[in-house]
Amino acid sequence: MRKRPLTDNTRFAGDFEFFYALTANRARPHSLGLGLDLRGAGDEALSVYNPNHVTADTKKQLLIKILRDHQVENPGQDAMGFAEIREVLKNRYKIETKPTGLFFRNEIQDFETRGGNKRKFIVLPKIVK
Repeated sequence: MRKRPLTDNTRFAGDFEFFYALTANRARPHSLGLGLDLRGAGDEALSVYNPNHVTADTKKQLLIKILRDHQVENPGQDAMGFAEIREVLKNRYKIETKPTGLFFRNEIQDFETRGGNKRKFIVLPKIVK
């Protein structure tokens, strides 16, 4: 293969297009400051930068936030079902997941659960004011 001389400007135009094609699709939302700002029930703001990959710390904060919001919205209920949690994740936080139990598998160990394989619930802890 014959190399072009450095003075040829067409070489750089092709390199720029190649570089742009590589980086244009890889722009990270958090590097652009486009994280989803999640607020509810007067808590601190919680940011999820990539709904396709949520870290363990964010999952724990997210589960606690979902349960607290549910308690504020429904003061008479003492439990929240996994199906309801999945719907909140999908509609409010734009996180797609099929099994809620697998998404929060390490986080639900800290909570009391009841129910069976089909309809499982997390017992809501008492809100300390």
